[in-house]
Amino acid sequence: GVIVSIAYTNPDYPIKGIKMLEQGYSLKKTIDSLFSVDESPQYRQIAMMDKNGKTLGYTGNLIMSYTYAGSIEGDNFIVFGNSFMDNQVLSLMANAFRDSKGKLYERLAKALISAQNAGGQRSGKMSTALCVKKAGEHGFNEVDVRVDYSLRPFDDLQKLIDKKKGIEYLLKSREQSSKDSSLFYLNKSVEMMEGWTLMYTELSKEFYKLKRPDLAMKVLKLGIHKDKLFRNCLPWNYFLIGYKPYDKEISKMKFNIHDWLEALNSLIETKEFIKAEITGKDNLSKFPDSSHLHLLVGKALEGQDKITEAKIYFKKAMELDKDNFEAVEKNK
Repeated sequence: GVIVSIAYTNPDYPIKGIKMLEQGYSLKKTIDSLFSVDESPQYRQIAMMDKNGKTLGYTGNLIMSYTYAGSIEGDNFIVFGNSFMDNQVLSLMANAFRDSKGKLYERLAKALISAQNAGGQRSGKMSTALCVKKAGEHGFNEVDVRVDYSLRPFDDLQKLIDKKKGIEYLLKSREQSSKDSSLFYLNKSVEMMEGWTLMYTELSKEFYKLKRPDLAMKVLKLGIHKDKLFRNCLPWNYFLIGYKPYDKEISKMKFNIHDWLEALNSLIETKEFIKAEITGKDNLSKFPDSSHLHLLVGKALEGQDKITEAKIYFKKAMELDKDNFEAVEKNK
């Protein structure tokens, strides 16, 4: 279930309350049990939902006396809060959730933003957050975005939501059966990823796989325009080697061993195995003691079905570093 405590927050409520729900307590019995050991329930505001979607809200009478506050219990959801500008904020938030479509995190975002547009809190705003946990996922949240301090927190929250949507468009592009459809979703992803330069390297790779080096390079130039330090990431897109605009960008760069490993990885990921073999072997004279370089040359050969030669490099990689787990696996 879910238990949230706000207003004069009592952290014991969620901790102890969830244990009660696990033991089979009803929501009413759980909250009554919590109140029985609380000296100040009139200052608390609690929202609860059990695993079946039943909800229960409680707002202490002292909170109700001084501010617009309360909760609305809906079908599988509950909205609640206090210090609202007026008594319409809560109902508009609930209506926005009920009437919206899309994934859960999108509907939650619309509810939050609708509440703010309706007036929000009387005391103003400086933070907001949105979290969605998937069933069975104990270690990860499906969505977990927060703005801890901002003069425009809901605008910033929307930007974070857009980044999440951008990742979804990227994944959707890979599922398409036609090149045009894939390009459509990739371009949508670029729009949503605005400013997230790290993802530009991934988007560039996807454009390249679709035989569009021009668009792959366009995305990288967006990253350079946003942040000059992004140029350091260009080895990650070494699959563009031989494409004049890319060659020009890296012409003055001096690659270290880590850059070359990233470069080889990028060639292997885009199935440019011959280029990866040539590039890797060229660098072995400079970095003969690199276990990972030998491993990647082996993978480039393996990608061409040159298995006998690949095994030589895998063996050397393991000899150079017995803790190179992938090299050890390749030698089994």
